[in-house]
Amino acid sequence: MFIFFGSYNNERNGIRNDGSKPDVSRYDEKNILNANEYRNFWVRWDNNLIRVGKEGNKDPFLSYQMETVFTLNYIGIRTAWGGTGDWIFQTCSTYPDQL
Repeated sequence: MFIFFGSYNNERNGIRNDGSKPDVSRYDEKNILNANEYRNFWVRWDNNLIRVGKEGNKDPFLSYQMETVFTLNYIGIRTAWGGTGDWIFQTCSTYPDQL
């Protein structure tokens, strides 16, 4: 599973099954990322439903119901095609739909 933010000149966000097209979920928003400030997002994965949203919003802007059941063992974070990035990871005991 592959979740991406700010692709295509910071205009496209989405979910792909294996990192290659097609997108199984897509959300177009210009400038969702900003090099001068951190932007907070949440990712929730339960019962094979992946949801992605912005901090402060309980509704996801991306979601995908997976057909295949599997256990999440690892995650990877990266930039692509010459990009740079910094990340801050936080744990939260409150799920976005409980905010």
